[in-house]
Amino acid sequence: MPANGKMKDQSIDRSESFYFHNIHNVLSIESNVNLDMPEFFRCETSTPGQSLLAVTVKKDIPDLTDDISLVGLQARYNRLDDVLYFEHPWSSSVLPIKLSIKHLNETVTEVCATRLFHRYAHWFDPTVKLGKIVRQLMTLKFLSCNHALVHAGCIDSKGEGVLVAAFADTGKTRSTLGLCARTDCGFLSDDITIINSFGECLCFPSSSSINPRTLRNMKVGLPFRERLKLKMTETRNRMHPARVFGPSMKVQIEKFLPREKIVTKTKPSTIVFLEKGNESVQEIDQPEAESKLSLITEKEIPWFTDSITNVYGYFNKLFDVKDLMQNQQTIIGLVTRKAKRYFIVRSNGRHDLFLEKILTHL
Repeated sequence: MPANGKMKDQSIDRSESFYFHNIHNVLSIESNVNLDMPEFFRCETSTPGQSLLAVTVKKDIPDLTDDISLVGLQARYNRLDDVLYFEHPWSSSVLPIKLSIKHLNETVTEVCATRLFHRYAHWFDPTVKLGKIVRQLMTLKFLSCNHALVHAGCIDSKGEGVLVAAFADTGKTRSTLGLCARTDCGFLSDDITIINSFGECLCFPSSSSINPRTLRNMKVGLPFRERLKLKMTETRNRMHPARVFGPSMKVQIEKFLPREKIVTKTKPSTIVFLEKGNESVQEIDQPEAESKLSLITEKEIPWFTDSITNVYGYFNKLFDVKDLMQNQQTIIGLVTRKAKRYFIVRSNGRHDLFLEKILTHL
């Protein structure tokens, strides 16, 4: 961030329709394509935050010509303009498959991708999907503003928060959404929660990939289009192996939870870790909870092993990856020190039954 704390002026072409999102007045994201950001943060016009991520997709982007450092065959860095540049091996002047990231270490970061990159690059490598790249950059931008993204769901009961952490496909979505759908609990997230430097949990109600059987067992009310989508996904899963198409369907949170059920912020009083296996419940100490939450987050949100982070950190000495990692660890340590900590193992994935018991004692 600049020394004066003010956002730099930027000339971003808004001749096309733009999507504007302001996430807790910390990060603003502007894009001329849909990046599957939570509708909860959608704005009609540009609204400033502490940091800005501007994403533009267009036909082609200019090649770098001056002061270039090469990394392998696909990545280049222009020290003069502070631009990280990626080009697919099949890219050409006729078929440009390119991506550029400018000023990653500044308040305003500009991402530019060609249309072919946006539409087709992830066919060859799922990790280069534009939406995933933006999520990785979003993690970096939040850390630079002393906010950490952790792989955990979060609910609020009478002003007290419960952070629900687990590896993917363990039961976070069923536990958080199921409880909020049938009780008066407020919803913050079922997958990723933002934690600020005060140890408070901020909501991130993104669209969720949910197994249709899980969704039906939750017995939540769905609009007609979503019920039809649910039926079609179940039919497809019976006709084709799940490994071909994937067993889940993507659902916007606001499709089956009213907006007033979403809570913006809560102070976590309890952290629960979920696992499948032989049934047991135990209370754990702070060091173990901090270690578990760190390892889960590092596995599911691996921003520090991402090629963009590594290449940019290699060339720009002002971009301190270790400092960002320390920020994340400090925030995780803070939130685990101030809460009760439980480890729940269930063979059938019904962790929500024990969570409901915890809520009665809050």
